[in-house]
Amino acid sequence: MAEPNDLLSISEAARVAGLSIGWLRTLCDQGRIPVERTQKGYRLFRRRDIDKYLKEREKTPPQPGRPRKKEKASTQ
Repeated sequence: MAEPNDLLSISEAARVAGLSIGWLRTLCDQGRIPVERTQKGYRLFRRRDIDKYLKEREKTPPQPGRPRKKEKASTQ
């Protein structure tokens, strides 16, 4: 069983959270998920912070996305 203080790499944290690595980077850059850095600059996430983010996300209703562009009808 995972401990709350376990440190996760960005790929492990993204897998646990069900997010892409790019979106997880964005969330930590926005300050929405705390992150620690190694001396070489790699991001490390605490399991408890990922779990906390997921619980908060469950409480928040989904936001509407950007509407899709209408496809142009072909003129053939």
